[in-house]
Amino acid sequence: MNLFDMFFGAELGAAEAKARLFGGSDGPDLSLWSQRPQTASNDKLGACETRVGQLHLVVAALIRSLVKQGTINPTELSELMKEIDLEDGKADGQLGERGPDVPEWCPTCKARVARSKTFCVFCGRRFVS
Repeated sequence: MNLFDMFFGAELGAAEAKARLFGGSDGPDLSLWSQRPQTASNDKLGACETRVGQLHLVVAALIRSLVKQGTINPTELSELMKEIDLEDGKADGQLGERGPDVPEWCPTCKARVARSKTFCVFCGRRFVS
């Protein structure tokens, strides 16, 4: 199950979502999160925009919670975002998929290369120039 389905899965009712997230029925009202957008064949863009907005809400809530708890400060978060952004070989403000020139297995140390990496985390070999 991915993050989106955990919060917005159509098969997940509010009570079930609470139980999954909080180990019981106590917790915040998740009823608005239990509605995955319904898509008509002619409204796929609107449904996509709704999903992006919902994910934006979840990410914003998680970031605010981490900052509030002192787990990370905004400067550290910004630096981490820049680091992750560069993992796909481009500083474009997005997390891209593995490029065509990134192997599944490192030719140097034979370790599996993570899908989002442009370098081997074990030996440091870079795959994108």
